[in-house]
Amino acid sequence: MNPGQMRLLRERGVVLSIDNATGRLRYHAPRDALRSADLRRAIVEAGIVYEERAGIREYSGNLNRGDAERLALADLLEN
Repeated sequence: MNPGQMRLLRERGVVLSIDNATGRLRYHAPRDALRSADLRRAIVEAGIVYEERAGIREYSGNLNRGDAERLALADLLEN
């Protein structure tokens, strides 16, 4: 995920968070924001990057899943 995609999400009012029950990445977007194909692609890409980074931290970094997910979300939000 490139910084431009995260900037697009922020500019369009998309907020990323972790669902505490499932650990999945969630997003909240203004109603009309999802009409943009670029924005939908950026949301999908954020989910892919999140899952990949969380998995790497969990398995290679020997972290529990919750910590791995929090760090993966922090990575996304730093861009």
